[in-house]
Amino acid sequence: MQKIFLTGFILFSLILSQESGVMGDTAGGSEGADTLDLEDGGAILTFPEDYRFHFNQIYQDNRFIEWFYFTGILTDSGSGKEYGFFVCLYSVFSDELGEFSFFFQIGINDPNNQETIFRDLPCPLAEIETGSDPGSGLTFWRFTSSYLTLTHWEQSDIWEISADNAETGTDRVTIELTLANTIGDYYPETPSAIIEMGDCPGDDRSPVTMFGLSYYYTHPILTTAGSIHFRDNTHSVGGGTWMDRQWGNFDTCNLYYDWFSFRFDDGSAMMAWNFIDHDYQSMPEMRYLAYFPASGEPRYWYGEHAFSLTYDRFWT
Repeated sequence: MQKIFLTGFILFSLILSQESGVMGDTAGGSEGADTLDLEDGGAILTFPEDYRFHFNQIYQDNRFIEWFYFTGILTDSGSGKEYGFFVCLYSVFSDELGEFSFFFQIGINDPNNQETIFRDLPCPLAEIETGSDPGSGLTFWRFTSSYLTLTHWEQSDIWEISADNAETGTDRVTIELTLANTIGDYYPETPSAIIEMGDCPGDDRSPVTMFGLSYYYTHPILTTAGSIHFRDNTHSVGGGTWMDRQWGNFDTCNLYYDWFSFRFDDGSAMMAWNFIDHDYQSMPEMRYLAYFPASGEPRYWYGEHAFSLTYDRFWT
């Protein structure tokens, strides 16, 4: 069954509410009367384990889903033109098969020609390994399949993406990128690193079962270099990539939402979520806003006072 993860629109305005604006008086932690309280969930991010896929017993459930999400803005080193890219590797669990399955999405956006190339693919012959490089001694975690290889080098904290959309001719897309943690850091999306995932059947959310909940952390800007190939042209590129990591038992939830990520000129970043229920109505009581300053602790808002969202234009 196909899930729709994002709702799209051409132009929007995101207005921080006066009750809990980014320039509020309280630094660190959650702000406002609608603070999400899941501290008792014991959500502690542990690295390098939480860089990797999770196969714990608690996640051997048909509601489980986990993803590695990378999206970035890249500049061609020769022409100076900008391109967008997207790679998402995700895993689900099947009660019927009793095993995890893997899929990935790959996309290139060319605003110069107003074109987007996108494909959703299975990951046959998937293998996961850990090891070390004989020359450098550096250790790695690696996911390998027919069309995608994702590697994380632990000591240097570098990600490598090698992706192919399995097409031929002018429709072929390849992405060969290195992403380094040289600016900023990994941040939890709430103080407890757990978020509620919108409109879920039964609504019996629990940090014990992780039903209807997701662990969530992000890195707003991984320094990126490498190459992208599409429409028979290869581009040497550099830029910045936004990385998201999520996992939990929420695949049966109504996964419709507006999701925004912002990077600002002063080095800060911000993420906003607006969940939508099964009747396609906004759920203001379940809005999230996370602000990551260039220096200092992240700040969080939750609920209807987190931000206001105005739709100015739509497409269907």
